[in-house]
Amino acid sequence: MDPPSPHEGDRGGARSPLVPHAKLRPPAATGLRRGRLDRVLQAAWQHPLTLVWGPAGSGKTTLLAQFAAAVEDPIVWYRLDAEDTDPSVLLAHLGIAFASALDNGADGPGPRRTWSSLEEAVEELDRAALDRGLLLLDDLDAVYGTDSERLLDRLIDYAPRWLGLVAASRRLPQWNLSRRRVSGQLLEVSQEQLRFRASEVEQLYRDLYGVRLPPEDLAQLARQTEGWAAALQLFHLATRNQPPEDRQAMLAGLPTRLRSVREYLAQNVLRHLPAQLRNFLVETAVLGRLTETLCDQFLGRTGSLAVLEELEQRQIFILRLEDGASFRYHEILRRYLEGVLLDTVGEQGVRERFLRAGQLLEGEGYVGDALTAYCRCAHWEGARRLSHDAQPGDDAASEAAPASLVDSDPWVALNVARQRVLLGQWNGALGSYRRAEALFGGTSAAALCRREAVSLSAWTSRVALTGPDWTGRLRRALVADPSAAASTLPAQPTPGDLVAAACGSLLAGSAEEALALLARLAPEPRTGVGAAVVLLRAVAAAFLPGAPADPSLVERPAGLDPEATPWIARLGRAATALSATPAGIEDARAEAERLEADGDEWGSALAHYWLGRGLAGAGRPVGPHFLLARDRFLRLDAPVLALWAQAGHALSVDGPAARSAAEEVERLAHRLRVHAAAVVSAGRGSIPATRRPVPGAVPHAPERRVVVRCLGGFELSVDGRTLDVVELKPRARSVLRLLCAQADHGVHVETLLDALWPDLEPAPGKRSLQVAVSSVRRALLEVAGAGADAWLRRDGEAYRLLLPAGAEVDVVRFTQLAAHARTVDAPPQRRRESLQAAVAAYAGDLLPEEGPVDWVVERRRQLQAEATALSRALVAACLQLGDVPGAVDACERGLEIDRYDDALWRSLIAGREELGDPAGLARARAGYAHVLADLGIPGPSAPVAGSGRPKGQEPAPEAARKPHEAGRPWDGRAAPCLDEPLADRVRDGVGAVPQLQP
Repeated sequence: MDPPSPHEGDRGGARSPLVPHAKLRPPAATGLRRGRLDRVLQAAWQHPLTLVWGPAGSGKTTLLAQFAAAVEDPIVWYRLDAEDTDPSVLLAHLGIAFASALDNGADGPGPRRTWSSLEEAVEELDRAALDRGLLLLDDLDAVYGTDSERLLDRLIDYAPRWLGLVAASRRLPQWNLSRRRVSGQLLEVSQEQLRFRASEVEQLYRDLYGVRLPPEDLAQLARQTEGWAAALQLFHLATRNQPPEDRQAMLAGLPTRLRSVREYLAQNVLRHLPAQLRNFLVETAVLGRLTETLCDQFLGRTGSLAVLEELEQRQIFILRLEDGASFRYHEILRRYLEGVLLDTVGEQGVRERFLRAGQLLEGEGYVGDALTAYCRCAHWEGARRLSHDAQPGDDAASEAAPASLVDSDPWVALNVARQRVLLGQWNGALGSYRRAEALFGGTSAAALCRREAVSLSAWTSRVALTGPDWTGRLRRALVADPSAAASTLPAQPTPGDLVAAACGSLLAGSAEEALALLARLAPEPRTGVGAAVVLLRAVAAAFLPGAPADPSLVERPAGLDPEATPWIARLGRAATALSATPAGIEDARAEAERLEADGDEWGSALAHYWLGRGLAGAGRPVGPHFLLARDRFLRLDAPVLALWAQAGHALSVDGPAARSAAEEVERLAHRLRVHAAAVVSAGRGSIPATRRPVPGAVPHAPERRVVVRCLGGFELSVDGRTLDVVELKPRARSVLRLLCAQADHGVHVETLLDALWPDLEPAPGKRSLQVAVSSVRRALLEVAGAGADAWLRRDGEAYRLLLPAGAEVDVVRFTQLAAHARTVDAPPQRRRESLQAAVAAYAGDLLPEEGPVDWVVERRRQLQAEATALSRALVAACLQLGDVPGAVDACERGLEIDRYDDALWRSLIAGREELGDPAGLARARAGYAHVLADLGIPGPSAPVAGSGRPKGQEPAPEAARKPHEAGRPWDGRAAPCLDEPLADRVRDGVGAVPQLQP
């Protein structure tokens, strides 16, 4: 006899309510079997009540399903939902559930199809007289606080001894659980027990997912997810079939980077909460540690303890700490809540809340939590006060913040990046910005990091493409036509606008105009712009034509606050050389040496120029300072400053050298659209007219045309002559290529050793590196002649390729063009042109000759992803202008870069269809089908040759056709996701791509 259907009528002929089969059937017992939890649940037979409770996605249903599949005794499964909040409905459904599971044709009557009262239910269960059995209830929280929940409580008390209840719930029910705990009638499996241990994470990936993760990745994954089952599953879906470097990048920003995690939290955790609870979660996320007192003080209210206990009772990813009175949010939830808060109150609002949290935490004696809050809001004074590692006088954020926070917390990484900018450590700041962007993941703060890094990168490379703000105008003023910075002053200028205009006027040779602009600003030494005003006033005063420098004014920048504006304060000490006093010159010389030792190229270049001015004004030999400043300004793509250094050199030498130097001034000034006479006049300044020549001046070397290609294949040429890399040994060849690929940055010795000699101990590895570097220098000498060996320099613990000014490096140019295209705010036509230039600059994969070696793979994939994203943006820009052929061309160019980009394939198909190109449409569909087949995803059925339509499908009636098929211009809406590549859809578990429509 077959078990009765849950849709049949009862024995008495009355029709019972319909119950979906899914509510009565355990789900498939998938997932990792964890023996630790299996052993705990074996005790369920000895307890009338077993509760498995934890937050959404913690593995409760999976555990119950595995348990149900493993036992042979009678099991009744029932999943509750909102319909069961009515006790009469619940009883009827439970009667059907028991009938389906227990009425197996044995002699005597079994349970009826429905129950109409608790008494009936108990009577029927008593009549079943089984040895033992279990009722497994999933989603018990669906009836929380209702009469149905109270009914189940009574059922436990009145049920026969053979029946036990096992329930899974996101929150503890309102039953007298303490009584059952004391009497030994309750077995609990808590959130902490459900959490995956590190060894279980390893077993999960090895045995279930078939992936062996490195130990450090496993440790970081367990730490980041805190063993949350849903996060582990979502991370696996997002990174399966991905190379290790992509998985590690995703892991760095896991709490916010995975869109699927953010959507899970929004849909399954926060959506069903009352507004007051959601607001409490968002507002208190910045505290880190949560207590009644802290929350009350922070929110300016009372009753926080009741809210915290309700959140704990609801199992909203809140954990009670060991002291019993404190709580904290799960790290993934906390990061998500911070992102919500950021979108609500902005960056300044978040920082103000971090500062308030730090003050309250410190007042309550929670030193570690207060230190974290202070580091998150860049309150370095408070951080240094609480840090055990900080020393008196430390002025670096990285010295005040614990290393663990710098590496793992996005706000701290961002603050360290900004502090390094203030210290002049700009290359290090870019690395911190990249780290912060990865950690911020999908939040709006990641875009903020990206924008600031793009703006800073214009000052660290030789391609000065910048945005429209005042820093961009200032950067362009260093490249050519500095007077434009003053002529483009807005009608209502900001302080930054006035500083940029003053710099432009000064660089154009008008110190009076610069001082007039600076007079409109109040010098405020504790702000960046205010300190810059103090410094610029002193410099401009020293350049007033025909007037000696005012020592009291010029020496004033030496008193700038090193705490508030450390880098400008250092420049201020270097600028005291302009006073031409012995003390000022010596102080400036000492500061120049420190700037040089720190690798601060901008600071040391300015210091050398000011030293040359001061020495000349004091009637002392200027030495190599002007020439050093000129060469460094050229390397930094600041030819206008190089012009000033060249003018200083021309005024400090005599004879043929002076003539050559003066000709160089005229040539540079003409090219840079600067009046040479104004520069020479201002440059003469305090240099005495009777100044005698300085012996040993070196004439300016002619410019060289250096071209470096790393995209699509490596090539380095000088004045048309190509370096023959075949003559180099493989490791030396790789050293050259690695340095060229990072031509706008230095490469640390340890990075080179790890990349090329990973198996050697440090000492022999460094010797091998020195041999390889010597080989590269000889090769550069052979192709470029005398002096070229100096292009490869050792900068402290890094090697740097310092190519001559004007060198063309395709990687640098592509990244700068890409950054410009991403940030440009221009009319559609200009935006399309910017995107076209950036896409055209990507000539192919980075250094394909190196193959899949670790040191190049990550950078190669980054550049390819950037070029693909630019192609998608170019498609959108073309469509905005109504340029369908251009959009189609952009699709094809993008697919040459990444043939697996789903959005480009869909856009190409829609574009070919709009253009009425059946042959092209057929090729596009066939190509797309091949790509889907490569990925193992079901694709569209084969099209009829020449028709562009799948077999068996006729053209749709006019009314049913899509807008672009009905004679309307195609606007790209047929391509559903220009910003979501196929690989991301597959990683996020979306599954097969829908069939293409004809």
